[in-house]
Amino acid sequence: MRITLRKYSMGWAASATTAAYVLCQFSFFMLFVLILSLGHRNDIGAMFMGLLVMIDYHQLLGTGYRKSLWLTVKTGFYCGVLYLIFILLLIGTLAVYLFI
Repeated sequence: MRITLRKYSMGWAASATTAAYVLCQFSFFMLFVLILSLGHRNDIGAMFMGLLVMIDYHQLLGTGYRKSLWLTVKTGFYCGVLYLIFILLLIGTLAVYLFI
């Protein structure tokens, strides 16, 4: 979120607080969905998280929904890149550990 929110003059602490808020909000709503679904399988995680982030960007930054959607896609892209880097580092670490 720091890369996305840098343009809006938000520092590291504000970006971390926003990310923690979104994560807590997502966890609460997923628990609510789990209780309401009564154990039925629901695959709404990524889309629901994207919708929450888009609404949060709209409310936090005062941007329109189109700009909020673009910021959500940008945040998702950066999260995917960081996840891919983490997986590559994990595979590299395991390869070094197993072959030494």
